[in-house]
Amino acid sequence: MKPYKIFYCTMVIALIFFSGCAIPRAKPLKVNYYTLEYESPKITALSKLPVSLRMDRFQIFPEYDKDKLVVRKKDFQRNHYNYEKWRSNPKDLATYFLNRDLQQSGLFQGVFPPESLYKTSHLITGTVDAFYEKDGEPWKAVLGITVILLKQDEPDVTKRVLFQKSYFLETSCADKTPRAFVSAMSQAMALVSNDMTRDLHRILSEPPQPQP
Repeated sequence: MKPYKIFYCTMVIALIFFSGCAIPRAKPLKVNYYTLEYESPKITALSKLPVSLRMDRFQIFPEYDKDKLVVRKKDFQRNHYNYEKWRSNPKDLATYFLNRDLQQSGLFQGVFPPESLYKTSHLITGTVDAFYEKDGEPWKAVLGITVILLKQDEPDVTKRVLFQKSYFLETSCADKTPRAFVSAMSQAMALVSNDMTRDLHRILSEPPQPQP
């Protein structure tokens, strides 16, 4: 190759390299992570029951099975934020906080998390049916949870399910921001937790049905 061609090729390569280095790189967008925050419901005037409970890990409706905050702007549509995320999957948030609240209620002899190997008299399981931001006037946090109470040592499968109930709440957001949505979702979870704890206590307080 002739010297002037070698020089020309070298200059072109150098220009491409240095022009690429000169282009400022865009800073990566910050990802905000959220979790629920609320005080465990204070339930008084109910006696402590001699039962032990284990909270199984909840399941979740597929479209909410992600860490990104899900948004409903129109009917039949679901979107999500790219840079606004839950610290944990919503099913794990629901499992943890409902288990925590049952423990702190002091209404049961023992309450154990999913990973516990302790044998309990009853098992709580369930699903997260709705967990999203509903845009409108105003924005709302939509929470749906189904809870099932099972008796562990019941040999008759038809009598094993003692209680099943779906809780559904829409809580208004104070502002049109992801942070306000998370705050409203925290309020909704606190209300569901309060109702669930009272319902479980009521069911477990009932005398056993006589055998036929």
